[in-house]
Amino acid sequence: MFLAFRSPRVLLSAGVSLGALLQVPGAAAQEPAYSSATVFENTQSAGATPLTTLAGQAVVFRDQATREAAPIVNDGGSTIFLDASSAGIDSGSITANGGGTVYFGGQATAADARIVANDGGTIRFEGDSTAGRAFVTNNDLLAFHERSRLGAATITNNGAGTLTLSGQASGGNAGIANNGALILTGDADAAASRIVNNGTGSIDFSDRSTAGSSAITNNGTLGFAGDSTLGDATLTVNATGVTSFTDRASAGTASITNDHLLRFDGDSTAANAAIVGNASSTIIFASRSSAADAEIDNAGLLTFGDEATAGTARIGLRPDAVAVFSGRSSGGNAEIQIDDGAALDISGVAEGGLGLGAIRGAGSVYLGGKLLELTTNEAFIDFDGRISDGGASGGTGGGLVKAGTGILTLSGTSDYTGRSIVRGGTLKAGGEGAFAGRSAFDVEAGGTLALSGFAQTIGSLEGAGLVDLEGGTLTVGANDRSTLFGGRIEGDGSLVKIGAGTLELAGENDYRGDTLVSAGTLSGSSRSIKGSIANAGTVVLTEDSAATLTGTIGGLGGEAGEMVKRGAGQLTLAGRSDLDWTIEAGGVTSASDRFFGDLRIDAGANFTFDQTYDGVYAGALSGPGVLLFAGGGIVRLSGDNSSFAGVTTVDGVLSVNGTLGGSVTVASGGILKGNGTIGTTRLDAGATIAPGNSIGAIAVDGDLTYAAGSTYAVEIGAGGEADRIDVRGTATLGGAGVDIVALDPTVSYRDGQTYTILTASDVVGRFGALSIDSAFLRSTLLYASDRVLLGLRTGEGAASFASAATTRNGRETAGALDGLDQAAGSASLSLYNALLFSNASEARRAFDELSGEIHASVKTDLVEEAGFLRRAALDRLASTFESDETRGAWIAGYRSSGRNAAGSGVASFDRDLGGVLIGGDGFVGDDLRLGFLGGYSRGSVDLDGRDASAEIDGLHAGLYAGLDLGRIQLKAGAGYSWNEVDTTRSVVFGGFSDRLEAGYDSGAAQVFGEASYAIDLAPGIRLDPFAQLAYVHLDTEGFGETGGAAALRGQSQTEGETISTLGLRAAGEIDIGGLTLTAHGLAGWRHAFGDPTPTTDLAFATSDTFSIEGAPLTKDAALLELGLGFAVTSASKLGVTYSGQFGSDASENRVDLQFGLSF
Repeated sequence: MFLAFRSPRVLLSAGVSLGALLQVPGAAAQEPAYSSATVFENTQSAGATPLTTLAGQAVVFRDQATREAAPIVNDGGSTIFLDASSAGIDSGSITANGGGTVYFGGQATAADARIVANDGGTIRFEGDSTAGRAFVTNNDLLAFHERSRLGAATITNNGAGTLTLSGQASGGNAGIANNGALILTGDADAAASRIVNNGTGSIDFSDRSTAGSSAITNNGTLGFAGDSTLGDATLTVNATGVTSFTDRASAGTASITNDHLLRFDGDSTAANAAIVGNASSTIIFASRSSAADAEIDNAGLLTFGDEATAGTARIGLRPDAVAVFSGRSSGGNAEIQIDDGAALDISGVAEGGLGLGAIRGAGSVYLGGKLLELTTNEAFIDFDGRISDGGASGGTGGGLVKAGTGILTLSGTSDYTGRSIVRGGTLKAGGEGAFAGRSAFDVEAGGTLALSGFAQTIGSLEGAGLVDLEGGTLTVGANDRSTLFGGRIEGDGSLVKIGAGTLELAGENDYRGDTLVSAGTLSGSSRSIKGSIANAGTVVLTEDSAATLTGTIGGLGGEAGEMVKRGAGQLTLAGRSDLDWTIEAGGVTSASDRFFGDLRIDAGANFTFDQTYDGVYAGALSGPGVLLFAGGGIVRLSGDNSSFAGVTTVDGVLSVNGTLGGSVTVASGGILKGNGTIGTTRLDAGATIAPGNSIGAIAVDGDLTYAAGSTYAVEIGAGGEADRIDVRGTATLGGAGVDIVALDPTVSYRDGQTYTILTASDVVGRFGALSIDSAFLRSTLLYASDRVLLGLRTGEGAASFASAATTRNGRETAGALDGLDQAAGSASLSLYNALLFSNASEARRAFDELSGEIHASVKTDLVEEAGFLRRAALDRLASTFESDETRGAWIAGYRSSGRNAAGSGVASFDRDLGGVLIGGDGFVGDDLRLGFLGGYSRGSVDLDGRDASAEIDGLHAGLYAGLDLGRIQLKAGAGYSWNEVDTTRSVVFGGFSDRLEAGYDSGAAQVFGEASYAIDLAPGIRLDPFAQLAYVHLDTEGFGETGGAAALRGQSQTEGETISTLGLRAAGEIDIGGLTLTAHGLAGWRHAFGDPTPTTDLAFATSDTFSIEGAPLTKDAALLELGLGFAVTSASKLGVTYSGQFGSDASENRVDLQFGLSF
């Protein structure tokens, strides 16, 4: 160490005194002036010797010199560390008292020293100096300039102290306890320092200074101004702390925990900070400040006022937290999580509303009278809370705007009363009643309103977007507004219209539920209104082209609404409609079984009943429009429809059974019927008027005009009754035809009948042709000035039934029918009159059905059935003669089907037969074999084209015998069949029908014989030429059919038939793998002698007897038989045989199964 005296060296800029440096924080660097100094250089050390400086004196450390542990007290003097010198260790201390200075410059370090600046004392760091790990206590002025650093120092800045960082000074990782003023200016950086700002302390950041990555605990006042920033610091604002940002200051990426007041003013920003506001916290954004991209987790009060904005911040509001937007503040694209119990209040916002990115959570949103617009494009956003009017600033009519492409799901219960606008993406219901019930919803093009299966009520609906019901029910109209929705409604679910307003649906909808209108008006078309309609209000359907409505239409809740049709198109109602309709334009088409309300048709409009089936319309008609009837089915109008003043056009069938006003035009093909009153009527060519619904009268309140080619169809009844037209004006007949279309079956026309068929005030002209669809009645028309009469009679001048017949059976039947009793009240009159009112072809068909032909054709079948017993006996004898069997028993089951062809005027018939025969036989002596047989059969006969059939049950018994004379064999037998016949037939023609049944017995006795000659061709092979002759005798008892007027009586009859057969039998044995089979066959020709056509004598109840032929027995037929048999045991045999019969008039196929037992 050495002591040197030299002139002071000036470190400050010219003209700047040391006094000025002490008074101006952040002033330019200047080494303190001195007049004498103790200098330590190179690596010298001050050791531990105490040093004291007075005014003008200094202790200077240069190079690598060190204070070591020397205590230094500056009482007006200075201690100066330059170059790389060091303040040494913490033993001893450096003190700057009044007017004293401790100065570090160059790269000097305070190292581990303890440094104190008392009142009036100054500690300054400049250049690249550092406070090292020193312990610094400041009671006046502590300043870091240029690039100096606080290092790892521990600094206590007491109440009167000012700690300043300026230039590019850095807080290092120092620990600072501030009770005075801490000032950072220029580009100063708090770096990684740890700062505790106590209650009396203040911290001010300005210019471009930054809190760096420091940790700041604020119990006093902390401010950021200019372009300063909190950087990446960690800030804790305790219960007494106040932190503010002004000018362009930024919270940077800091982490802030606030328990008192955090405020942003000017153009300051929260930047990317993470801010936690605890329950006692108040966070204020004012002026033009912004929350920017900060994350704010708030449990206290958060406010945005003036022109502040929430930017793109992510804000969380914990239970009991409140966020308030007011003035001209903006939500930017911020997203706010509102927990249950928390609230977002935008009621104080000026000028319309507030935009936000998104809201989430289960808390409350208060709109006042403002719009909240949510703009996020995030895919899925859920809000479970409640959105309401009101709030701190009050107000009603608040609304919600959904923008952006994402899906916003509302699951809470909202009750705001302003608009809901879906501008983009999807606004989706997450629960029932999630949408505000009185809000006016505007779903713009590109937007979607989705119900997600939940029932929703809204005030009104407009826009051009999409509404997806997704299984829910949408109720519209709670605010009574009238709106137009031009978008699309789709999905499973129903649409409900309430309220007094009008909802017009202009889009093409595809919702798959019903439409309910409880009040007001729903306007649309079949493209927009879907499903069934339940209407207690008004539904307007506007169709500009042809359309179909498929659902049903009815009232709602016991109230019947009104339906209105507009537009030039024709609307077809495919479902039932129970409501009243007004057709203002275009037309509506329905049918009487679907349309049940009253109907008003305005001028230029029309309504069409189009149906192919009959029905009744009992509604009230009115208006000057057009009423049309088409389709061919009868529509019966009942009630008083005199208020209808339009034109009724009949293209189908109309029956008026009340009063119909206006005029009537019956077009070609149309039919006018009924017992009512109509207005002036015209029949076009091809039209028909047929009064009554059976016998009846039509009153024409006006004129009646027939065009040539039109028809007056008249039904005739009992006691002189007939259809009649009463015309109160002029009846112009125009050469129209008169067609007699029905007769009363209880009236006798034998002595003639006269009927009044038309009355008028004046009859002009004559009818043309008189047509009656009968080949057997004579008819005439009689004219007077005010009436037209019809005369009818049978007998003289009329044709007989027999004149229409073309076959023998037809003539026989018709002749009997001509003789039926025609007296009124007779049992046969209904049958007679039914034939009387038939044309020739209908009569011929009736003769066939009435003839009872089935009873004759059954006889042919019975003769054929007798052959089964005969063939069974002869085949049995043939088989036993070819074997060594002495005696035996046998059983045979058979099934056959055949067809006998039609004859002249006789129908063909099909027959089926099945049965079983059992027999036994044996030799008596060496050559004679005797046997017996018996059995049962059941068969059926069906006549083609006669609707007649028979069931036949038979019991059979017979004896047979055979004589074997070597090569010559003689066979013979006799049999008897007891047959029970049950017949059923139906007679239907014209207006007559009858079902007839009969049951009777018929016996068939027969004898038969055969001679054959055996020829042995080879061992085991044999040929037998044969000749047969049989006689069958039928004995049929009389019978009487049950039924009506068409029932027949049949007489008992007998008849016989002789039948011969010539043929060749063959038999032989076949050995197949050790199994010996016996094969046999037959070919032959059967011939029937005499007339093979059966007849039966019949009569109606009041007719003479007539003879009817049946289908004949075939005269000649070829026979074919093939069979196989084998020995089951030495004493038993089993065989199967096919037999066929083929003739020009008949064919038959039969299968037999035989089993024989010898003993």
